[in-house]
Amino acid sequence: MIVLATDAPLLPPQCARLARRGGIGLGRVGGFGSNRSGDFIVAFSTGNRVPFNDVAIAEGLRMLPNEAMNPLFRAASEAVEEAIVNSMTMSDSMTGVDGTTVHALPTDKLVEVMQRYGRGPESTS
Repeated sequence: MIVLATDAPLLPPQCARLARRGGIGLGRVGGFGSNRSGDFIVAFSTGNRVPFNDVAIAEGLRMLPNEAMNPLFRAASEAVEEAIVNSMTMSDSMTGVDGTTVHALPTDKLVEVMQRYGRGPESTS
């Protein structure tokens, strides 16, 4: 489950476009949307306030022009990629009930592999 939230004033169709860009970040870390993957991406904006029980026509809604959304698209894909990489490094080694041990992913090794494939932080050497 991927949730993208922004305070940019977006209308629902624009939020749907933003959600599709989250898939780019998922693809950058190896996800490809396999048949049973269950990948689900939603996006919402807090840029407009509409009273919950109001039945009148909503006036004064703001909307970012579509041509100005490119920075949001980039941010969405980069945020998803970073969140997935961060989650990969947050777990500890653990042993299951059958005695099988799954080892934590060492951050330094992950950075090394990502740099080898042109991803991740710039090399400092």
